[in-house]
Amino acid sequence: MTQGIRQITKDELETASRSLISARQTNLGWEIELPVVYPTGQCVSVVVAVAGGDYIVHDAGFGSMYLTSAGVAMTKKLIDRLSRIAASYGCNFISGRMSRTCNEQQLSVAIALVANASKAIGDHLAETRRRKIRDFRQEVSTVISDNLGENRKLDRDRVVGESGTTYQVNFVLLDKAEQKPIAYVEPVSDSDAVNVKFREFFDIQQNVNFSQIDRITVYDDRADWHPGDLLLLNKVSNTVAFKDLGRRLQRLAS
Repeated sequence: MTQGIRQITKDELETASRSLISARQTNLGWEIELPVVYPTGQCVSVVVAVAGGDYIVHDAGFGSMYLTSAGVAMTKKLIDRLSRIAASYGCNFISGRMSRTCNEQQLSVAIALVANASKAIGDHLAETRRRKIRDFRQEVSTVISDNLGENRKLDRDRVVGESGTTYQVNFVLLDKAEQKPIAYVEPVSDSDAVNVKFREFFDIQQNVNFSQIDRITVYDDRADWHPGDLLLLNKVSNTVAFKDLGRRLQRLAS
């Protein structure tokens, strides 16, 4: 017999919600951690300080540090963009800090707005990465089409690994008769994608139905790479620098 579900009370819900927020005093002021999350999974923190009778709520530059630690340069164009993001939340972006000045009655709203404005900086990085991946994928697609033609390239084809997991391989290259796959090609724009692509190609490699099909990882040689990343990819595929892709494809075309 199914036990009845106890109805949770309003007080219990409010207590559970408040437990997601913590505060501690630091040399900057009161630092408050909130249930607002950067793309990394790290919670956003804001600082509350008092100056001249007003409350100043700011993110202590955490949002900007999130960008710069990921290698993003704070160009004038980016600063202008972040300033527009700040304005949409009623905040200011000055000297790398997202901030808002308020009185005591406006404090709770200011905390929420600054936290979400700081999170929006992190979201900008996520979008930049998605755009970078899309752009590099398109570059690889163009080189394949130029060397093999559109009819010998399948986009985003599904391939099943030995584990039973289905992967959507970015490009499948076909033989001259345009019938059989001869290679799977995965563009990798930076080190962040290495582990995912390694697992994908390792799993496909273990499937005896596909183990004889060439696996090619095209890495963006214009980015900084740790040698270990390329060695890892080379265990499950042939790693090809983007600048060498055309020559490699010409050999497949013959």
